[in-house]
Amino acid sequence: MKRRFMDVTNNGDRLVLVVGLGINGIAAALRLRQIGWTPVIFQRAAR
Repeated sequence: MKRRFMDVTNNGDRLVLVVGLGINGIAAALRLRQIGWTPVIFQRAAR
């Protein structure tokens, strides 16, 4: 299994983890971004 990691540096921003990129995950990430949070999205890869 190959894993990919994203380097996320915190420059004083407020980070939030969004698990899943379905319609609810997308909506949550967009809204969080609008109100000043930095969403980090985690999506399980297909097997």
